[in-house]
Amino acid sequence: MLNRMRWGTMQPVNLKDEIVRTAIWEVYGYKNFYNNEPLQYCEMELDHIIPIKLKSNPEELQKVLFDCGLEPDFELNSLFNIVPTNRLYNRKKSGILFDSNNIRFYLEQVRKKVPNIEEKIVLLKQNRDIEKHMAMLKSHVDKETENKENLLTMLFSFFSNEEDEFIEQEKFYTKQNRLLLNKQKKRIALNAFMPSYNNLETKCTFSFRTLKARHCTINLNNKVILSELFTGLNDDPKFGTRSFIYCEGKENNDVDVLDLENAYIHIGDVTLKLAEEDIYVFCEIIDSYASSYIKSIKDIEETLKTHEYQPSRRGNNYKLLTISYECWRKLVVFANRHDVAKGKSEWHIFNRANNFISVYTENEHPRYDVGYHAFFYCEFSEDIVYYPGLSSSDVCVTWQFNEDLDKRGKGFINERENWDATVSYGWFVNEFMLKALGKKGRDKALDKSERFVMINEIFKKVHYLKQKEVINTVDLNALVSILQEHYNYRPHSKYRVRKQDFEGIYDSMLRCLMNSKRADLFYICSKLQLEKCETMQELIEMIGQLKARINDETISGFGLDFLFRALCAALESKSMKLGLEDVKFIRRKLDIFVEMHDREVVLAKYAVDFL
Repeated sequence: MLNRMRWGTMQPVNLKDEIVRTAIWEVYGYKNFYNNEPLQYCEMELDHIIPIKLKSNPEELQKVLFDCGLEPDFELNSLFNIVPTNRLYNRKKSGILFDSNNIRFYLEQVRKKVPNIEEKIVLLKQNRDIEKHMAMLKSHVDKETENKENLLTMLFSFFSNEEDEFIEQEKFYTKQNRLLLNKQKKRIALNAFMPSYNNLETKCTFSFRTLKARHCTINLNNKVILSELFTGLNDDPKFGTRSFIYCEGKENNDVDVLDLENAYIHIGDVTLKLAEEDIYVFCEIIDSYASSYIKSIKDIEETLKTHEYQPSRRGNNYKLLTISYECWRKLVVFANRHDVAKGKSEWHIFNRANNFISVYTENEHPRYDVGYHAFFYCEFSEDIVYYPGLSSSDVCVTWQFNEDLDKRGKGFINERENWDATVSYGWFVNEFMLKALGKKGRDKALDKSERFVMINEIFKKVHYLKQKEVINTVDLNALVSILQEHYNYRPHSKYRVRKQDFEGIYDSMLRCLMNSKRADLFYICSKLQLEKCETMQELIEMIGQLKARINDETISGFGLDFLFRALCAALESKSMKLGLEDVKFIRRKLDIFVEMHDREVVLAKYAVDFL
């Protein structure tokens, strides 16, 4: 017979008590006792291992207890005899008596769980008492109609004995040889590594002391920051241009405004709830971070002359052109034959290597000072790994800048010492390939590279529009076409456009139409969603009416695409004569859209998963 003391005090329990039921469910790991499968609370039924119906047959009950080595007063309605199961198992077992060996086995498993269930019951009852006091406190908080979030935050800080706000500051300092931005305001703090000439990657951590995200931290990588966090920059978050802010319910009906009190932040793999005030602070910090990031990138591009070149995943390499792997190997062979130690001709300017090309002079040279000048690498497309049967064997030639600008300074970047990207590209294509492959081989390789650039978005050279010279209708048409194509590629992006900027597009259309004799009236009307008109004058009047009705608006990339398609059609009107002042007028009216374009282009350019 089993020792009674091992079983502890057996008290009957109320199986309808939610605390008892919850404790049993949690301690058994939310699983069915008999088959160890997941068990929903709403589907749980409590089963007696030794059937409770034996209480009505004392003689049979005593026989079972004796056979199982249990004492005569074993309580069938105690925690020692109750397990969680589901309705199906409970019905199948109903009234069935296991053999004595199975009963002993099951009861021994249950016996080990009972102390934990009893502790859980005590804890749940304590929490129930706490909830009563919390309900009283809540009734007082509910009476506070204004600044409820701040009041709750203060209460939390009081009970936790913690500060509820960071010290407000914005500063830069160096950590791990990287420039780090620290910006703190109210209940949100940011620490972000800024890009540098030898490490283009940015990454950041947000810390929160808000009520609903207390002690929460978010770590974001380079691609998420540039493609998600830096959307809708400098826009009021309520206008819905920031892709990481969303509402579960509907937007407000009167205007395109989000209800920020019911808004969530979803970025990367993280979703959190912030109060409206905290969302504004969060966005202010993001805007400051983005401004510093873009400034750093522009300084890097200006120093290294990398404006046109896409970065590779290596972090500080830039894509110059695409050639065949066979062509690359010929260039490597030529470089190794002209190792600096093998001769003193003007082409003995390489440091021998099998996988890359380094331009290096060791002796006096008419064009170059002693030292390293440039490094070139080849990179295969990742498609070779994933789609080996479909991918090309071509390689991308990348350029890497390896010098320490902090020690040497920018003055060492010149054609005699360390080359920038523009000088490196010019030397590689116009001198090195010409010498190593011959003119025919070089031209064939470049022709293939140019075709590859046209069909492969990844290798397209980057073009910013702000510095693009616009002095005639051809230049103007090219600029507007680029803007139209840009927004066409981003149909679901949202932009907050001011009334005067919309007016700028309509004024540009009107200037073109007033200086034209004929235009594609049907096409322009369709893009502006106007009723069909029959004459140029009628179209001009309708656009004037449209301009008068326009207000500040959140518009999609799809909507801007249509506006610029209409402007392109107006610019292509037959017999149109625009003078230089007309061209400058239209160019000025498009300033904000050029600025939006260039900002999105630079962010898309560097939104890379760096290795």
